[in-house]
Amino acid sequence: MSYYLLHSGEDGTTVDCLNEAELLARITPTKFGDTYYGCNLQFLSYVPTSDKGCWTGVPENSVLIIKGDVVVPKPITTVTEWSL
Repeated sequence: MSYYLLHSGEDGTTVDCLNEAELLARITPTKFGDTYYGCNLQFLSYVPTSDKGCWTGVPENSVLIIKGDVVVPKPITTVTEWSL
């Protein structure tokens, strides 16, 4: 099982795929109170709106954690011809 941590900052929104140990290491504050993603993380329980590549209307240093696996759909038929 993987964890997907979504974080939005000045450079846009990023998605990190982590195992449980990596996730805990990145979100556990150091003795100085900072984490891999900054200080005072805000854990979201919803997917925020995103325009212009970054989240709007959420506190600074917000993260969203999703637990699960990516499922890649398999095609039933193959497209061999198309037109525009």
